[in-house]
Amino acid sequence: MESLATKPTRLAGRLSQCVVCSSPLPLRLPQEGETGSPWHCAQCETRYLALLDEDCPPELRQNVRQEGEISPYAQTPGEAAQDLQALGRKYEPQGNSKIALPARDGILCPLENSFTRQLDRDIGEGVELQVRTLGRPFIELVQKPRDVFSEQVVRKFVDTFERSSAQVGDFFQQVPAGNNVNLGDLESVAQQGLMHAAEDPDLFAALGITVPNGAFPGRHSMHVAMVAMSIGATMGYDTLALMELSLGCLIHDLGMMRIDRINYHDGRVLGSSDFREIAKHPMYTLELLKHHLDQLPYGTRMVAYQMHERSNGSGYPRGRHSDQIHDLAKISAVADVFVALTSERPHRPGMMPYYALERILRGVKDGLYDGAVVRALLKTVSLFPVGSYVTLTDGRIAKVIRANGEQYARPVVLAFEKPDGSGSQTLVDLSKEDAISVQAAISPPSVRG
Repeated sequence: MESLATKPTRLAGRLSQCVVCSSPLPLRLPQEGETGSPWHCAQCETRYLALLDEDCPPELRQNVRQEGEISPYAQTPGEAAQDLQALGRKYEPQGNSKIALPARDGILCPLENSFTRQLDRDIGEGVELQVRTLGRPFIELVQKPRDVFSEQVVRKFVDTFERSSAQVGDFFQQVPAGNNVNLGDLESVAQQGLMHAAEDPDLFAALGITVPNGAFPGRHSMHVAMVAMSIGATMGYDTLALMELSLGCLIHDLGMMRIDRINYHDGRVLGSSDFREIAKHPMYTLELLKHHLDQLPYGTRMVAYQMHERSNGSGYPRGRHSDQIHDLAKISAVADVFVALTSERPHRPGMMPYYALERILRGVKDGLYDGAVVRALLKTVSLFPVGSYVTLTDGRIAKVIRANGEQYARPVVLAFEKPDGSGSQTLVDLSKEDAISVQAAISPPSVRG
C-alpha cells in the first residue's frame, strides 16, 4: 500500500495529512449519504468532520482522537504545569538563517473566472482602492502594557490561538471538500484576534511571527492575519478595516488546496512550472468561495486576490502596479512575506526575524513593497522583532518583548543573567538607556550551535 505520508492532503476522499502539522491521518471525507463525526489530530488538535479510514495502517490510529477521547500525546499534570519560560520558548521565532533563497521573476497568470473578471473591470474603471476609515482608529483603543508579559495573559492568548488555528484548519479542509461552511467561524477568529491585539499588542504580534514547522498553508494564513492586523492597527485603521484585512488574510491561501500535484512537504525546491501552478491559487480561492463572496467585504476579496502583487508590477496574478493595488492588499503582502521568510520549509530553514526585516527593507528600495507599510511593521515589531533574541553592548543576552514605536532599534528587552537565557532577568527599556544598545541579532539560545 502506498505510504500516506507521500500523498497530498486530499486524495480519493482521504485526509492523508493534517493541514496544520502534516501528521499522517487515518481519516477520509464523508461520501454522499454518510455523516462525519468530529475527530482531532492528536498532535496539534486540528478538528475534522470525517470518518475513520479502515484501510489505513492500524498504527496511524494513534494520530487521531475522537471528540472526548484523551489524546495519546496529552500532557501529564506535571507536564501541564510547565513554567512560563518553557511556554515562552515554545512560542518564539526559531529561524536560524541569515540568508534567503533568491527572489523569483514575476509570473502572470492567464487563468480567470467571473469573479476575477469583475475585480479586473473594477480596477480598470478606476474603482477606489484606498481605505476610508470612518470609525475611531483601533490603536486609540489600545493601552499598551510596558512590563513583562503576564503569565495569565500568555496562557489565555495561547489557548485562543490554538483554538483559532484549529478553526482555520477545519475551514481549509471543509471548503475544498464541498461541505457547508459558516463564515461566521472565521469572523469570530478575527474578532478574537482584535480583542487580544487590544489587550497586549506586543504579545499578539510575537505570536503572529512565531510559525511552527509544517504550518502551510492553513496555519500560515492565521499568522499572516495576525501580523497584518498588527500593522494595520499601527497605521491607524479602524476596527471595520482590520476585520476586512484579517478575513482576507485568513482565506487567501484557500486556493492552494486545489493545487494537488505539489507536495509542500517533500523537501524539494519548487521549480518554475510549480510556481506557474501556484500563481493560479488566488483565482481558485475566489472560485471555492463563490457561494459566499457576497458575504465578504470588498476589501477582503481584494486582499485574497492581490496579496501577491508587488508595487513595481513584478507580482502575480496580474502584475499590477502600486496605484492598482488595494491598500489592504499592500499590508497583507508585507505580512505574508515576513511570515514566509521566518517560517521553516522542508527545502530551507526559516530566517531570523531581523534578517527577514532587512530583506524586506531592501525590497522597499527595489520597489516591491509600500514604504509606509514597512515603516508600520518596524514600529509594530521593532527592527529586532518581538520574541527574538539579541546581544547587548554590555555583554548580556536579551529577549525582545516590546517595540518602542519610532525608536525601531531600541526596544524593551528582558536581559538574562546567563548566556543560555537562564538565571535572573532584568527588564530594560533601551529607549531610556543611553549607555546600552543592541549589538547584534542572534538565534534563540535553544537552537544556537
